[in-house]
Amino acid sequence: MVQAGGIWGSWKGLRELKQAGVIDSIPRIFAVQPEAVRHAAVAYENGRKTAEPFGNGNDTLVQSLADSVPLFGDERPLSAVYDTGGIAISAADRSTAEAMRSLGRERAFCRTCLCLRLCRPCPGDRKGDSQKR
Repeated sequence: MVQAGGIWGSWKGLRELKQAGVIDSIPRIFAVQPEAVRHAAVAYENGRKTAEPFGNGNDTLVQSLADSVPLFGDERPLSAVYDTGGIAISAADRSTAEAMRSLGRERAFCRTCLCLRLCRPCPGDRKGDSQKR
């Protein structure tokens, strides 16, 4: 998720499209971040509108999203999540690696940050488990 400009920008654009009558509704927004730096997911799980620093960015495979300090407390992306009825979650590195392997078997390439979005929980993953996989 890092600075989450894409999440907030998408939400803002979708709101403007709805106001202009181009779309009828705004889809739910789902924010996904590495488990090692799950500041927005922790804030969401606790019903907070701002996030606090969490974890160590060196502890994740997904280095492009490894910011342990949320920009401005993740207020914008969390607003987008709450406003659309979405959720903020995290995914274990193990799940990200499995998504990468699955795509590789199909002869497809995907950056780790994009594979994070394709994750399915691996056996043994559990909510709130922040151990490095």
